[in-house]
Amino acid sequence: MPHPYGQGPGAPPPPPGWHGAGGGPAPAPSGGGKGLIVAAVLAVVAVLAVVVVAGALLLAGSGDDGPPEVAQDPIAAVRQAAVRTGDVGTARVDLDLSLTGDLGDQSVSVGGRFDFDTRVGSSTVSATGVDELSAFELISDGETAWVRVDTPTAPALPGGATWIEGGLDELTDAALIEPPRGTFDILHIVEGVTSASDGGVVERDDEELRRYDLVIDLDVASDRLAPDERRALTEAFSLTGDEIEVTAEAHLDRDGYLRDLRVAGEARSSGPLAGSISLGYDMTVDEIDDPVEAPAPPAAGDTVPFSEVAHLF
Repeated sequence: MPHPYGQGPGAPPPPPGWHGAGGGPAPAPSGGGKGLIVAAVLAVVAVLAVVVVAGALLLAGSGDDGPPEVAQDPIAAVRQAAVRTGDVGTARVDLDLSLTGDLGDQSVSVGGRFDFDTRVGSSTVSATGVDELSAFELISDGETAWVRVDTPTAPALPGGATWIEGGLDELTDAALIEPPRGTFDILHIVEGVTSASDGGVVERDDEELRRYDLVIDLDVASDRLAPDERRALTEAFSLTGDEIEVTAEAHLDRDGYLRDLRVAGEARSSGPLAGSISLGYDMTVDEIDDPVEAPAPPAAGDTVPFSEVAHLF
């Protein structure tokens, strides 16, 4: 492997007494010939020592530890990281959503691991302050999915079953579940970043990440997104009001992934419907590209085909 600096100036000359292309050593001059050869050898050793030390210092300063450097274009860096993260094959994703307003507070937590290409994985949802949903669980082997809904308003399933079984596409088309990769829909919001500044280094699980503080304009995001992306973002994060402010933190790792996204939005309205709403959306991405094994399905006697209960939903 060539040295990073190349040969460089100061390479020692051929040892005295060598003809180069002439074909052999010349007679050593009388007196001091050996001393000159020894001096030349010592010079070579000294140069090699400098090269070794410089190489060691260079490697020590270019290791894989530590946060990424500050990007020259932070907005582009964050957008590229969002695209890269949304395209991962497998990952664990945790989401925490909170809504605070004049009508009360609500919160939802989602956690799961999926192979987003084969659609194998599982996820759980828990909610507070939402009458329609208390707990939700999904298991998928890539073709068949099992769903468990635990809420006071959920209809009782036939035979005392607690799981609904159906084709993954069937349950998705019925809007009972979302496609696994829809977990990343919130990442579209970074298309609306109008300002990004370095927020320093944050540590998480012994890993150093580069933080960027963002200002987001939802109208800018809407203008930059394709229609299907715009709909996906609206379903994940939407605010209406006379005044809307959205800020975020984005934490990037050395591999260019957006590992944490923390979005905070506030909408204020005046007039007869005066009031305010605060919406928080935190996403954490881990275990990127780690293998995901198909989870064990529920016991056969504890499931009911979706076709038999579709009318209940």
